[in-house]
Amino acid sequence: MKPIPILQQAPSSENVCAVLVSYFPEGDFLSRLRQIRSQVAQLAVVDNASSDKTVNLLEAAQAELGITVIRNPANLGIATALNQGTRWAMEKGYAWCLLFDQDTTPAPGMLQTLIRAYNEFPHKDRLAVLGSNYRGSQSAAVCVQKTQSWIEQKTVITSGSLVSLAALECIGPFRDEFFIDCVDFDFCLRARSMGFEVVEVIEPVMEHFIGAPSRHRLLWSQRNVFNHSPFRWYYKTRNNIVLCGEYLWKEPAWVIRAVGARILESLLMLLFENSRLLKVKYMAAGFCDGVSGRLGKIAG
Repeated sequence: MKPIPILQQAPSSENVCAVLVSYFPEGDFLSRLRQIRSQVAQLAVVDNASSDKTVNLLEAAQAELGITVIRNPANLGIATALNQGTRWAMEKGYAWCLLFDQDTTPAPGMLQTLIRAYNEFPHKDRLAVLGSNYRGSQSAAVCVQKTQSWIEQKTVITSGSLVSLAALECIGPFRDEFFIDCVDFDFCLRARSMGFEVVEVIEPVMEHFIGAPSRHRLLWSQRNVFNHSPFRWYYKTRNNIVLCGEYLWKEPAWVIRAVGARILESLLMLLFENSRLLKVKYMAAGFCDGVSGRLGKIAG
């Protein structure tokens, strides 16, 4: 499909606003905020009703770094929070948003690497998302010959994504009804369905962890197990079911790969994780709601 033509500014440290969603962050959160803030024009943190400790940290960051904090009275989910942050950035006149999870640590030259990939990309008026590779990723991006700094992808993860706000206005907001999981995949697939392109930088430019990973031996290989909570298994199952149904004919290769990855992840959960019975129960509920199209935040 031919994309809607967009005119956009090239990303720079003057027109990129970072948007980070927080929810009970752990570790040296303030240090991560400092590293992000040092590379961008502004940082907006959208907090989904975290603890008083997080509020104190964010107030300290406001005083030290001049960041903007948007506090929600309840956990509204990552999609709604991203929409709040990107809308704020649009209103302030920024051209790009660099999205972050709360546990991601950017490399010192992360934004400059993304900008270099943008400058090398030949179809700038079709570029919607520049994703970031990360240490420990099994992305195919690390396997290509390094004659260029980027590789085309069907989807990239939220954290480390440099999103064109001009493209976002055409594509539409992040999908609120998904609440948390697959929000990034939905946005990328929707962008591609409209003719936009998604790429990922080859060089790892951040440290990022999915879940609470642990390594286990399975036959002759070592496998990562992410130890997600039962409610995350609900959202992962439900939202993947919905996306696979919507894109089966548009992106069959992505759907086949996604189904295979979810089956493997489920088998590893059954072999190595705790609370397996409860997680299976939530997966079953997610499967039923995905098939029936019942979306939104679950109660409890």
